[in-house]
Amino acid sequence: ETWTTDAVAIYMMGLICLGVLGHAVLEPLHGVWPLRHLIFAASLLVCLGTVYSVSWDGRLSVWRFSLGLSIASAAASPLSSMTNQVVNRAVVKTYSEEGAMVWAQLYWSITSVPARTLGPILLSFALERDESGALAFGGVLAASLAAAAVFVFFRSKLITPHMEGDDEVLPGSDPTITGGMDGFQLHSYAPLSP
Repeated sequence: ETWTTDAVAIYMMGLICLGVLGHAVLEPLHGVWPLRHLIFAASLLVCLGTVYSVSWDGRLSVWRFSLGLSIASAAASPLSSMTNQVVNRAVVKTYSEEGAMVWAQLYWSITSVPARTLGPILLSFALERDESGALAFGGVLAASLAAAAVFVFFRSKLITPHMEGDDEVLPGSDPTITGGMDGFQLHSYAPLSP
């Protein structure tokens, strides 16, 4: 049992390392592909990795499960970062004129902390209650669908109203928190498509 716990912990650290590797691969692609294409590609890899890890024949393969989750993890981390950027831009565009942009951004940052903290704990609890993993998989799927709905809603805020068929983005700013004395700064951002 101790070996199993250690193995799971080591594998989870490996998944985090794969997410960092995904970020490293994403950086040089920013200047080559539009953000929209990168989001679609990362989403496709997450879906393919998840589908590959499922044992459709009823027999769980450790190697297949590990490989599928590794592919999904390598794409999920940069996908989360890109979608967070889109939500940040939408928050600025929606609330900057009303003067509530700083509070909206602060709320978004604060509410993401419990999700990152409680997520692994809830997954571990679900695995203890249901060793088949169905409960944990259902929880992750429900949270993913909710996050996708929030992303689609905020991304629609960035689309020019009279050009819904295109991917043009209205001018705005991207809030970033810097480590210097300047604190909260605004920087211009690039559109979702060239």
